Amino acid sequence: MQKKKIFLIAKIQMNNQTYKIINNTYTKSGFYHKVALLKEFFEYTFFSLNKTQATKELLSYFLKEKEGGESEKIINDLLSYGDDFYTKFNTENFQYILKEITNDINLLPNIKIYLPVKFSDDEISHLGEWFRKNINENIFMDVEVDSSIVAGCAFVWNSIYYNFSFKNSVKKREEEIISMINQFNQSK
Repeated sequence: MQKKKIFLIAKIQMNNQTYKIINNTYTKSGFYHKVALLKEFFEYTFFSLNKTQATKELLSYFLKEKEGGESEKIINDLLSYGDDFYTKFNTENFQYILKEITNDINLLPNIKIYLPVKFSDDEISHLGEWFRKNINENIFMDVEVDSSIVAGCAFVWNSIYYNFSFKNSVKKREEEIISMINQFNQSK
């Protein structure tokens, strides 16, 4: 009951900028990456270029010219927020707003997921959409690769560990499987 109350309070207090970011971001690491990019972009815009207004056009240029580059998905996500998102930021408030956005995320529910391999951005998005549709509309995933999972996945939700890996299924039915193999060998 306590967690539900905290979530409802967080939902009411969350600002529009936070909603725009979480709308197409499914992992906490992805969220923090986008906030770090935004901070770097605002610093570049306000202090290096001496501009008073951030725009999508400046962001697009910044992201494409950035050393190391960014994935098309990240670029498209950040550009999808619209000009109204960027016009709320200025030299005096951008750090404060980004800190508020980061504080908002810490109030949202989180699920720890263990996967056997690294998923692509599209696979993470599909998984995130499923969790938001079926578990909680603002849930964030904390994804970790665990090669011992072999196939399937495991996750921690509400402090309970669930293991749906192939390895775990085999382990649970180990005696039954050994019995079946022995029966097969005896029938030869």
